[in-house]
Amino acid sequence: MTDQQMETHIKEASSSLEVEGLYMTDVEKDNLRKVLSGEFSFSDLVSRYVTDAKKLGRKYA
Repeated sequence: MTDQQMETHIKEASSSLEVEGLYMTDVEKDNLRKVLSGEFSFSDLVSRYVTDAKKLGRKYA
């Protein structure tokens, strides 16, 4: 996948979220670039998000 194709996919995903009133952060866009480039897998990304959510939950529990 070329960088241009990657950016097109990210823009499409971001636009889809915006229609629902949600916004993709720069960190989320960067993480998606890493997945699309093969730096890490989608499963790895989900695991990172779950770990971060658990840490945040413990902080406010």
